[in-house]
Amino acid sequence: MPRQLLDESDVFEVKETDLDAAVPLDADTRYYLRALSVEQARKIFNAHTRRTRRDGERRDDMKIHDASLDYVLVRWNVTDNGQPAPCDLAHKKRLPAPIQAALIDRAQMGAGEAADEEASEDDTADSFRQSA
Repeated sequence: MPRQLLDESDVFEVKETDLDAAVPLDADTRYYLRALSVEQARKIFNAHTRRTRRDGERRDDMKIHDASLDYVLVRWNVTDNGQPAPCDLAHKKRLPAPIQAALIDRAQMGAGEAADEEASEDDTADSFRQSA
């Protein structure tokens, strides 16, 4: 299947168990992400980078991370003390750091890549012979 271009208007679902994160993952948790294009990532980067005469360039990596997370994560089914948690930046920042990073990484791949990965896994499974 040909490569699909990123479409930032698409929101796609990601299961927490499908993320590549070095923390325990929850099978019931779902995140809804917006694709993060290179152009949008540059806008975020530039918004949190100052040009100075003395030091050249000063970027605020934490603000870049927070803005990227806030941009890509649009909805979820996460709870806080048994109640649905609002999907705002204050609550997003309370996710474990590896989950935050994995969500940003996953959004850079877009919705099409997830479907391609699942199809590839299905093709691989189908290619093995069944034992008699």
